[in-house]
Amino acid sequence: MQNYPIFSYHAFLFPFRWESKKKNEIELFKSALQNAGWAYRPFRINTEKDYNEFVYFYEYARDALYNTENEFKPNQTTYHFEYPLQNGKYIIKIKDRETPLQLDIESVSLKLYETGIAILSFQTENKIYPKKADIKLINDYGRRIYPQFLPLDAVQETFLAEYIEIKADKLALKETFAGYADIRFDLTQNQNPAYLPEFISGLLGDAFTNNRNENDKFFVDPVIDDRMYVICWYGNDEEAKRLSRFDNETKKYVYASDPFWHELIFIDGKEASCTSETMLPELLENHTYNRWAGQATLFGISRYSFILLTKRGWFPENILLTHLKTMYHQLVVLTLAQRASVLNFSKRVTEISKLEGEMANKISRLHKDFIRFINKMYFNEVTAQEQGIELYSMMLKIMNIKENVRDAENEINALHDFAELEQNKKTNRAVHMITLIGLYLLLPTFVTGFFGMNIFNNTWLQWNKHRPEMLIVYFIGSLAVAGIIHFFIHIKNKRNATK
Repeated sequence: MQNYPIFSYHAFLFPFRWESKKKNEIELFKSALQNAGWAYRPFRINTEKDYNEFVYFYEYARDALYNTENEFKPNQTTYHFEYPLQNGKYIIKIKDRETPLQLDIESVSLKLYETGIAILSFQTENKIYPKKADIKLINDYGRRIYPQFLPLDAVQETFLAEYIEIKADKLALKETFAGYADIRFDLTQNQNPAYLPEFISGLLGDAFTNNRNENDKFFVDPVIDDRMYVICWYGNDEEAKRLSRFDNETKKYVYASDPFWHELIFIDGKEASCTSETMLPELLENHTYNRWAGQATLFGISRYSFILLTKRGWFPENILLTHLKTMYHQLVVLTLAQRASVLNFSKRVTEISKLEGEMANKISRLHKDFIRFINKMYFNEVTAQEQGIELYSMMLKIMNIKENVRDAENEINALHDFAELEQNKKTNRAVHMITLIGLYLLLPTFVTGFFGMNIFNNTWLQWNKHRPEMLIVYFIGSLAVAGIIHFFIHIKNKRNATK
């Protein structure tokens, strides 16, 4: 293959939650992937690039970023798999466009986390389309996994592709979205109306489904919505220099009010989705990292994208792009895994709160998983590099991860308190029953204790020999006294409960 220049780089990241009703689910997940053609790939330092990426991060953060064990061990934080493709193509056919957009697939990988989250990544290169309009279309149409709304014709007029296809020497997976043309779903059967596209389900294999009724398979559920996360590098001399220019009159950069920069950051395929004269500059200011604006290099970050716009040339195409594919990619994957994990914890809280009966075991496991997540995946800093610190902090803020972690912690604590209250109620009921039994035995115990066991001597028995009804009177009297005491105790407890 000729060494064509690269115009842009696009990584599409699909975060999803997974669950299984089987034991040893991590090991079974691995086996299911291997049966579908995936290979387990531990991280190794074989090149300078590998070394630079590994030492970029703090030692305590590496466990959440890399799996370094030769053997697959169940107690790791993360597991990395790759799908081997020869001459792979990522093909996007857009309605009213004569020819499909075609990208070279650099790699397909999957990162599995013990928190019940996985992230599937498609890393692609664009060596054909230099125009900025094409870059926007690739990002927007290439990330869709199901229609945002129906009818199908209407959504395909705006941002859903006619089809997305993955093609390689021994593989062809094509999603036409035709299943949404006449859609009928029975929601009482716990079905998800949005199914996994063929270019994802075909890679995962037959052991995975997003239908909860298939209990013998791994359940897969998109964490976010109909969109994959986009990482993009775009080399464009004219746009990079124009947007990075500082206006001495307004004392602002050009990008701060430019619709095209909004379109790149917020993945608008055609026109900017914000037309407000006041909101647009505010959004662009909050979502732009401009440390290297003097070198015509801009970073844009949103909840759905990590964009790097640069000039063309050896340094941007070899150094900056390499950083994007390695260190910055790892930053994105980590924050995306954090966000997905927190959303998954909130979903588990909701599911457990709907249960009736015993919840203690599920809550205990949930609390344990959350503590492990905090200790092994959630960090305030992951690198000593100043730029990495700033980018990571910006991603945490934009994705609201810190706030979401606090909310999830409060939800789990509230669920734990509720379960503890319910358990206390059960304990109190048991103690109350024992107390009542003791209460009704109190009077006979008092009588025998005060008068002794010989109260019922021969004289007393002879006196009542011809009056057996007295035994019944004594018995009923004892119960009546105990009942009156029980009644006043109940009234007192009821008054205390209403205070």
